[in-house]
Amino acid sequence: MSIGHNTLDNLSFILEKEDCSSLPQNEFYNNILINLSNEVYSSFSGIYFLDDIQISKKALIDAININPKKNVFANDKNVELLHFLNLKSEKTFSVEYSQISAFLDDETDYLNYNFLFSKLCIKGSLFGFAFFAKKDVFTFDEISIIKLYINTYSYLIKDYELNKVYKTQLSLLQEAIFEKENAYKIIEKQNKKLIQADSVKTSFLANVSHELRTPLNAIIGFSEVLLEQIFGSLNEKQTEYIKDINIASVHLMGLINSILDFSKIESGSMKLNMTEFDPNLSISEVVRLLSPLLNAKELKIIYNSDFKGTLKADFQKFQQILYNIIGNAIKFSPRGSQIIITIKQNGDYFEFRVQDFGIGIEKKYHSFIFKKFTQIDNVYTKTGASTGLGLAITKEYVKLHKGKIFVISQSGLGSTFVVQLCNKISKYKRVKG
Repeated sequence: MSIGHNTLDNLSFILEKEDCSSLPQNEFYNNILINLSNEVYSSFSGIYFLDDIQISKKALIDAININPKKNVFANDKNVELLHFLNLKSEKTFSVEYSQISAFLDDETDYLNYNFLFSKLCIKGSLFGFAFFAKKDVFTFDEISIIKLYINTYSYLIKDYELNKVYKTQLSLLQEAIFEKENAYKIIEKQNKKLIQADSVKTSFLANVSHELRTPLNAIIGFSEVLLEQIFGSLNEKQTEYIKDINIASVHLMGLINSILDFSKIESGSMKLNMTEFDPNLSISEVVRLLSPLLNAKELKIIYNSDFKGTLKADFQKFQQILYNIIGNAIKFSPRGSQIIITIKQNGDYFEFRVQDFGIGIEKKYHSFIFKKFTQIDNVYTKTGASTGLGLAITKEYVKLHKGKIFVISQSGLGSTFVVQLCNKISKYKRVKG
């Protein structure tokens, strides 16, 4: 037998053949074996891949059956078989039955058969092998033909396997994209529901807060009138109870204002109404409003101010900032202590500081306390009830004024809250008085 034109034409056809990556695995490998078996007239043939120290069957045919169920090589002899193949320097070689019988699953089925092995390699890297078996001796020409074919088929097989991997990856990627798109749709749907629910909640809180403020204002006003004893004197018990009513009402008004203000902030309806005013007068008014709380804890306000200009800000928002910061200091100040309020012009910023001598705040909580519905779970926060909104609202108001707010505090050494609001003023501008 010699390598003739038919073999060369067949190889040319294989190389020019259209992409076979769409073929099922069995059909692809069986076609290869049938083609090669016809060239050498083998009775048995197969293709195996290497898998670490094991071999895995890709295709197996005999003269009668395609893909017979039985295995050719014993599973417990894989390591020895691979060692045998590696010892052979040739890529394609033939061996007698006696040299291969130890690796066979059933020696009697292949008695007196000769085997031809051809290694599947890409750039010197072994990834599998093909074998052929028949009772006749494999000729030099047959070995040469198989060697020529296997060199070509090695690349076709590798391309086929890579295409399978790419298709699998593409399928997984498409599934992941589909799942991701579905997840986005679900999240978007849930997000719309959450936004709608949040809008309903905000509207409800705003309406309820408005409804509660009117009777509370009346309670605060009438309790103050009674304490002034305009309509008659009060005994000691009456005075004590009315003070309690007044203090509780002021505190409740602060909570309601916080809820109402934050609902406006979250809805985006909060706007600034900028005016120029004397901050000294505003601070005095807030301290007067908080006087029931100050008196209840016997706290003394020390006020330091050399500020004589005007502040351009939203008057009501500024008062709420003061109310929250000073109210916070009152809440966490020990009975009989002092609260120091200091205001000044600091460059282009109006700055006021509120210092208390309470238990203080650890540094790790300094940014944490400005988040909504946040309270530090320690002795510091157990001295009074709170919505956890006061400092969060204060920060939002300061941001609306393009200002800054921060705290200077250490555990056990009290706290100083600093607010800076943009306030570029002429040095010639002063409040008349």
